[in-house]
Amino acid sequence: MKNNFKISIISPNGPASWPSVAIIHPELISILKSISKQTEVFNILENKLPSLKDDLWIFPAGSVQIPVLMWLANCFKNPLNRPPAIFIFGGEATKLGYHLWHFRGLFRPEDLWVVACQAEKELLDYWFPGNNRTHVLYHPVSNHFKPAKDKSEVLRLRQKLKIPPNKKVMLYAGRLSQQKNILALLDLLELHKNLNLLVCGDIDSVGIPHLESSKRIHVANALLVEIGKRGLTKRIEFRAFQSQSELKNIMKACDYQVSLSAHYGEDFGYSIVQGLACGLKTIISNWGGHRNWKYLEEKNAVSFVELDWSNGQDVGVPDLATLNNLPKKSPLNFHKNYNKEIKEQLKKIVEFALFQREYSGILALPELVDFWEESARSSKGFLFSSSENKLFQKVVKGYQGQN
Repeated sequence: MKNNFKISIISPNGPASWPSVAIIHPELISILKSISKQTEVFNILENKLPSLKDDLWIFPAGSVQIPVLMWLANCFKNPLNRPPAIFIFGGEATKLGYHLWHFRGLFRPEDLWVVACQAEKELLDYWFPGNNRTHVLYHPVSNHFKPAKDKSEVLRLRQKLKIPPNKKVMLYAGRLSQQKNILALLDLLELHKNLNLLVCGDIDSVGIPHLESSKRIHVANALLVEIGKRGLTKRIEFRAFQSQSELKNIMKACDYQVSLSAHYGEDFGYSIVQGLACGLKTIISNWGGHRNWKYLEEKNAVSFVELDWSNGQDVGVPDLATLNNLPKKSPLNFHKNYNKEIKEQLKKIVEFALFQREYSGILALPELVDFWEESARSSKGFLFSSSENKLFQKVVKGYQGQN
């Protein structure tokens, strides 16, 4: 694919506020810049505007939220007056489907939607039957997440982290909530007596009814009481609020990772792919984005646990009887191939978007291009902070009059 086309990467405020998307964002931008030499990043809240003469606009993960959809609605009454775009979504397809339906008039026929797992694609296909704009692209992972070089590095990290060298340690990196099936992790420990659990995650704002508590601090206390009742105190350790650098070392030092989540928004599971990149044997529920890793089951690197939904509740309960064996092998070379495959897939998506643009032949009206370019040169962008700068409303109203 030629790389002489012009791409603008558009973000309302840079990386999103939640941690996983803040990590994904720069990795995606790095991949996009490697695809085209003429790639520039624009922050629309800093008076920066991309050109209407671009071949393609891309909204990367974390930036396709309500602000950017509202920005498009304000600037483009007719979406055919802007270049085709690829919208790379950050997750939570249950909310995403509603938002896209609400703003469905904002999209050109050639615009593409990119989601992080097949489960999200299925949900959007349900909302928009017959559409061919939805593609699947896994989130890239930082190259800092890779297996320990050898056993000596594992021992050194374990000594630094104060993890005994001979313990079999299973990592859970996620929120403590009912939908994440935290209590089932205790069942898993009781089933496998040789395992120890290391928990790196915050207490969710939603309580766990089984523990008869709804406040965060009460959930923590009630969970500790439950652990004590089961006699698991010496086999579980909590290390909340780990930085990405700390989490990387913890993953290298552990043997397994686990997530038995039945969370409605389990669209990708970023910590899972980080753990796979670090070579962790993986135990996960057969749910949502976890199903991305089904192909690793044949390689004995991942074991799946089925969820039982027959209890009449909104949360599937892990059926640990379906966990016949723990995974026996690490996902070899996963970290070497993963981002390469994502880059190739993203190239195909960009190529398809450009083909569709050329096929349609629909471009913005010349007078609109001139108006837009003049605004871009004068740094009088379409600001969304109208309370601080009334220029936004003035420019948008003037632009809509011509649109």
